Amino acid sequence: MERLAGNIQNYAWGSHHHLASLRGEADSSEPEAELWLGAHPKSPSTLPDRGVTLAEAIEANPERELGDVVLREHGSALPFLLKLLAADQPLSIQAHPSLEQARAGFAREDAAGIDRGAFNRTYRDDNHKPELICAITPFEAMIGFRAPAETAELFRALALDVTPALAPIVATLRQGDIHAAVETILTLDKAVSVAAVDAIRVACSRAAPTAWAAEADLLARLSDANPGDPGVVTAALLNRVMLDPGEALYLDAGHLHAYVGGFGVEVMANSDNVLRGGLTPKYIDVPELLSIVVAEPLVPDVLTADEHGRYTTPAPEFALTRWANADAIHHIADGPQIVVAVGSPATIAAEHTVLTLQPGDAAWLAHGDQVSMTAAADVFIASVGRSRTLING
Repeated sequence: MERLAGNIQNYAWGSHHHLASLRGEADSSEPEAELWLGAHPKSPSTLPDRGVTLAEAIEANPERELGDVVLREHGSALPFLLKLLAADQPLSIQAHPSLEQARAGFAREDAAGIDRGAFNRTYRDDNHKPELICAITPFEAMIGFRAPAETAELFRALALDVTPALAPIVATLRQGDIHAAVETILTLDKAVSVAAVDAIRVACSRAAPTAWAAEADLLARLSDANPGDPGVVTAALLNRVMLDPGEALYLDAGHLHAYVGGFGVEVMANSDNVLRGGLTPKYIDVPELLSIVVAEPLVPDVLTADEHGRYTTPAPEFALTRWANADAIHHIADGPQIVVAVGSPATIAAEHTVLTLQPGDAAWLAHGDQVSMTAAADVFIASVGRSRTLING
């Protein structure tokens, strides 16, 4: 067990408050969007006591750090990436590729000579990116497509189904064809897009029917912040979800989504592959997004932790567990694990080491490390998906 130092990502949609407040500091001068804890090549965390990055430590002795089972099943790289995510503004509407799509796309762009850091690069690595977000504060998100008939009813209730810029999209939804609706939105002429978003802004500024009040409020905020962006129209097709603290959402490949606002813990496969679909000035690869998007209705499944504090997902690369207000925990790391404190300070002891993690601090547990926590605290632990359940004692 040893201390792990993560890296802040200063994206424009980030918060000046959440991460700074967690550390007990005044609001930051720059937006702090994500604290990355892991070994992704874009921004690997550091092991300060050794003076090396986590990626370098794993490369030097993968069997010691990862364990032979993880090494055999996932290779010699850490299979997950843990983040603290703090959003004051909506993230881009986006989807992530499957593993096969990521490998093919990455190879294709490499062969085409597109620099891996280029603006028009779609695939930054050759991995997929299933992910889990768990709310620390109330957390607003848009997840997956609503049933098309329901979305057509939303447009009708807001009197938008007769708007010339939107009527063809509503007609397509009434036919049940989500993919065609999304393709139409992503390829709108600029003038039509501006007219469509302006119509949404005006309609949603009026009193909305009670059944759609929350969606209208969200669309009003999005249209005010993103004038002319067709992503506002796409957002109208997505389920709005409000998570209470401790609730979580799992996202698999191909499902459009956007996190709107709040503070949470996010764990994912070790990838930075994002295909964007709106609400962003960044590159949007329309044909590639259309080729991977899952154009089917999704009923969001809000997850809660089981009796062991674990959030269950089908992802083999990661699992997330919460230790909250536990009087005594003895834990054996079955594979590599990262612990991050989000509440009161946590004191974690190994055979020759005692670490006190202040809120926002993290620790690295290599395979086989045995630790105990005896003081009440609130921490999350990320592990490989097959890692065994906590032993409470």
